[in-house]
Amino acid sequence: MGRPDKLTDGLTYTDLAGRRRLRRYLLAAAAIFILIGAIIYLGWQQQQSLLVQGAGAPTSVNTAAPQAEETFIPTDSGLALMETQPSPTTALPTDASTVVPSDHTPVACPDDPNAWEFLDITRNDNFKKIDPPCVYDGLARTVAWDLLKVVGYSAPEAAEMLGVSDLPWRPVPEIIGMTNTQGSMPIAMANPREEEIRQARHPGLHTWIVDRNGKPGVTFTLRGCYRIETIEGERVEGWGVAYSVVCIVTMDQGGWAVLELGPHTYTTNSLPTRRFFMYGYAGDGLWVSIGYQKEPFVEIRLPESSNPAVLPLTMGLEQIVQDRKFSAGLHGLVPWDATWLEETFSLSIRPLPTNWQGLNDSSEYQAIQIEKEKWAEEESP
Repeated sequence: MGRPDKLTDGLTYTDLAGRRRLRRYLLAAAAIFILIGAIIYLGWQQQQSLLVQGAGAPTSVNTAAPQAEETFIPTDSGLALMETQPSPTTALPTDASTVVPSDHTPVACPDDPNAWEFLDITRNDNFKKIDPPCVYDGLARTVAWDLLKVVGYSAPEAAEMLGVSDLPWRPVPEIIGMTNTQGSMPIAMANPREEEIRQARHPGLHTWIVDRNGKPGVTFTLRGCYRIETIEGERVEGWGVAYSVVCIVTMDQGGWAVLELGPHTYTTNSLPTRRFFMYGYAGDGLWVSIGYQKEPFVEIRLPESSNPAVLPLTMGLEQIVQDRKFSAGLHGLVPWDATWLEETFSLSIRPLPTNWQGLNDSSEYQAIQIEKEKWAEEESP
């Protein structure tokens, strides 16, 4: 019977009044357990909140030594051999789609950007979130035009399907833009040549970027937006850019690229990559595609890939998927992909050519290029 008394004496003591009290170390241990439990509960509650918003963890970018290799990549006018791998200098955004309904639903969406608010997304980030969120509807329509061009529709067909009177595409060789952490600076764009711009307007040129199963393989994701001006006190200085507001949108693509023009069809492997597109606000609710930046240019590494990396910057596919959800969620959006396109505009991928995977005769690619050039020359004023 002595053991219970020893256990009791170890946990309690008798005060001067003869009452049993818990020892101080036991009270301290109990307080610590309560505190740990509260922290675990709050962490679980926060995790559930993030899951509801569809947010993921920010991703990192890995670097890999470039390899000398010829790789076809899709361009606005078709396919081209990838240029010498760039050495990225512009900072890669780290924090940045039908629009998800919100409680704020204005009667009429303001066309004047002076009526928009630019809200911080994360601390020390130059990319902002626009309020009211209805502003994103116009941006999403222009992104849908870019998306339709890689699911089998020509540029004029895509514009007509979306009710756009002219192609919302104004490529420039360079623009003064904002990086998410380094401020404003000249940004080089992957600007196509004038003849390539004309060729891209061919009404019979159809391009698909798909996975190996023929499913659409392109996703756009909003990173953030900014005003094209510097404000210091009451002094406002413009940057000499034609647009009052610019938004940065990532384009993730990969798998296979298919080109079709008249009787000619050509299919090739397409390097999975991430590009950074810029869209400018032209007024009256219209956004135009300015093109994509030369840098950063990121290779997406597929789980099953065992080949050496082609580009200096790489991200794993799982990282890319998490980053899309996180970045879009910061704006109350979802990634803009083929599923979003169908749900929002009731538009789906144009049927692929029969036996598309086996149509890899390079002479067909050359025939497509010749036909585009011939058409562009005939259409020139």
